[in-house]
Amino acid sequence: MGFIGVVSFCSLSKGQSVDTIIELHKKAIGGDKILNVKSIYIEGISISGSGKNISLLKIYKSLPDYYRHEFISDNRIIYSCYNGHSHCIGREPYAAWLERLSKLREEHSDEITKPYFIDGLLNPTKDDLINIYNHYDTENYILNVKNIHNDFLYYINKESNLIVKTEIYNSLNNYKEVIKYDKYIEVDGVYFPSIVESTTYNNDIKIIDIRDEYKFIRLNVIINLEIFNCVKDVNK
Repeated sequence: MGFIGVVSFCSLSKGQSVDTIIELHKKAIGGDKILNVKSIYIEGISISGSGKNISLLKIYKSLPDYYRHEFISDNRIIYSCYNGHSHCIGREPYAAWLERLSKLREEHSDEITKPYFIDGLLNPTKDDLINIYNHYDTENYILNVKNIHNDFLYYINKESNLIVKTEIYNSLNNYKEVIKYDKYIEVDGVYFPSIVESTTYNNDIKIIDIRDEYKFIRLNVIINLEIFNCVKDVNK
């Protein structure tokens, strides 16, 4: 996730600056080891509809910012993916996807960039607009990050220095998303939340409520970049 803006430095009453909070956070989530992560593969379950809908969840991520989220249920797959230039949502029979997947060549992108694609990681650049959000919270630091589209509030636990919640606001579309991160686990020296709960609101009305539980995480797997294309892109 990248942001646009200008850095603003503030200090807390205990002397903790924005820079200090972010550096402690990055150290807690893995330090320099996060720079070695080039791809991520995740398996788990996704629960929605107040627990009524349970799907097998598979997530593929690769640098610089490719991703594919799969929800598998009733022998069908629903996916959301981004291939570096376009985003799409599609569906197809699961058997057809497995057949297509088996035919893809093994290839991998070695391009190195900032790993914004790691869940729970705040990794800003010098051009980001960041302030400490002045709201009374004894357990968390709250950093406010702004870009031209959205406002972000990152809740960073003062004890663990890990992100426990992110709130995303878009006043133009009356959109709000609240993402909670819980039960961090260590994988090859990098810490990932194993539970991610996302609630989306439109005009203050809850429209989506999803709980993802990660059961298996593997780093630096070989990923064919073609899987980040939609079927319509593959067939071109």
